[in-house]
Amino acid sequence: MIHIFCVQTKTGLYSLPMATLLFMEVLFGSIGTGAFIYGKKKASAAHMLIGAMLVFYPYVVSGTAAILCIGIMLTLLLFVFKA
Repeated sequence: MIHIFCVQTKTGLYSLPMATLLFMEVLFGSIGTGAFIYGKKKASAAHMLIGAMLVFYPYVVSGTAAILCIGIMLTLLLFVFKA
């Protein structure tokens, strides 16, 4: 039997923290959408690129810690590239 949202370990199956992943995807997606809109209004390519990356990177990266770390780093980059 295949479990879509479960991971096989030596001790058995356990489900991934889906609520945490979903919350982080929504949080960083919202920040990315806001950054993209801000970059479009200010004609800032850096903000538009970082905003697009914040929206789409959770589809490529798996793992709660990886999504959190990359999201924080990209969000901090928004403050480095002030328009």
